[in-house]
Amino acid sequence: YGMGMQMLIYLFVLSRHGEKRYGMEVVPAGVLYTPARDVLIAADRGDDPEKIRAKREKKLLRSGLILDDPDVVDAMEKGSHKYLPVKVTKTGGYAGDCLASAERLGKLSNHVDAVLLEMGREITSGVVDADPYYRGPDENACLYCDYCEACRFGEKSGDKKRYLTKLKPGEAWEKIEEECADG
Repeated sequence: YGMGMQMLIYLFVLSRHGEKRYGMEVVPAGVLYTPARDVLIAADRGDDPEKIRAKREKKLLRSGLILDDPDVVDAMEKGSHKYLPVKVTKTGGYAGDCLASAERLGKLSNHVDAVLLEMGREITSGVVDADPYYRGPDENACLYCDYCEACRFGEKSGDKKRYLTKLKPGEAWEKIEEECADG
């Protein structure tokens, strides 16, 4: 599940236990992925500086989830919202796939809990099979795994790749909603 799952775990643990630590109710407002290094843009010598700046800002656009509340969006970035993945609507509100209602965040929290419980059940049952995800040669779990050499996961030994397709935000929410309806 990677970094996305880790960020959600931190968010939901903080929302559950934050009151004890901070002495006030803690409500999840969102998680945003921020580039950890400077963004380099390939450009020709004669390129317009404004065009280069626009390209750079586009690369600095964050991704993630934000509570669908205008006060929260405004608190996350003052002004133009050039780093948040939201658009200002004609009525002055906000729109974007990154926005999620408090109800949806609750359902996502339940989904994260279910995944963690299943992982715990598998580990305590002795299931430690290598089962890395695979989306292609440039996007798969083995590229980032510290144990790749020791694991020796591969097609030659009969291992099967676990293909994961990217879901559009609507599709992901649909699956989570179905899971919640099924209990």
